[in-house]
This record gives sequence, C-alpha cells and structure tokens, in this order.
Amino acid sequence: MGRKHLYLALYDDTRLPGQQSLRIHWALILAPVPKYEDPHSFAKTNTLFHVTHKNGRWELERRPAECVRTPSMLGRVFLGKIERRHVAEVEKRLGDARKMRAECAWWDCQRWVEEALIDLSRERWLQLGGLIQLDHLFKFAQRFGEEVVERGLNVGFEMPITVDYPGAGV
Repeated sequence: MGRKHLYLALYDDTRLPGQQSLRIHWALILAPVPKYEDPHSFAKTNTLFHVTHKNGRWELERRPAECVRTPSMLGRVFLGKIERRHVAEVEKRLGDARKMRAECAWWDCQRWVEEALIDLSRERWLQLGGLIQLDHLFKFAQRFGEEVVERGLNVGFEMPITVDYPGAGV
C-alpha cells in the first residue's frame, strides 16, 4: 500500500426543481497518487467516505470508487498527502461509525468532513500544504462547484476536475 492523496469531493445534491442555489453533498476520497490513476479505467482504486441521511438517521458509507467522475460529481479539491505508514490509520478513522451523530438534526455531511479533517490534522496523518481553515475551505469549494456548473464543465466520464486548496491566504 503506497502513499495516498486526500480530496474533498463535491457532488451536486440540488434536488428541488427551480432551486436557485447549488446544494453540495460533501465527501472525502482517499486515492492513489495521481500518476497511478488511469482515467480510462473503471477499476475501483479510490475509497469514498461519506455520510448519507436515510430513514431519519445519518449513516456512514465507505466504498470503493473509480477514479473517474460520476454524473453528479462536480469535482474534487486536493487537501494533502497521506504517508504510507498512516494510510491504515486514516482509513480506520474515516470509517469509524462511532464518530457519527446519527440522530442529531443539525449534523450533516459537511460537519462529518470537518470533524474528520480536524482529527486527521490533530494526529498529523494529513500532510498539508498549509493551514486549512474549515470555513474558508468550504467557501472555496462552494465557489469552485458553482463555477463548474456555470461553465458546464461537469460532463463526461473522465478524471474529475481537481483543484488544489490554496489555503486561507488566497
């Protein structure tokens, strides 16, 4: 098992007809270093971690995923690197259902991502290019998702559009 990259994944969760603003479902993707990703392969080399709201409860899902985009995927934001020696610990933390707030009304997929990133940073498992300020990260990612939709960039089954998170100083 080699080094991995961690991405914040954005999915279009706008379900209501006529809804004006883009609603995003947030997830984390643990993926091979990009030089090992094959955009023409449907091999499930990535691992998707996210929470979904089903039957009035939040549920954690961990599943293999292709490196190519899905119809609802807007793109991904590169957050940092995970060294080989920490990959198993990161997978364990991201897949830990005890971190769920299953019946909490105000809790959602964004809060789950925030709490996971805090834990990964605290343990120093995530090698960041700089400091991640969570409110700035989600505003940056929201603008990125809106631009993808406005410019019609979210089409096809190629590599997802990926941007680096520039940090809060930008």
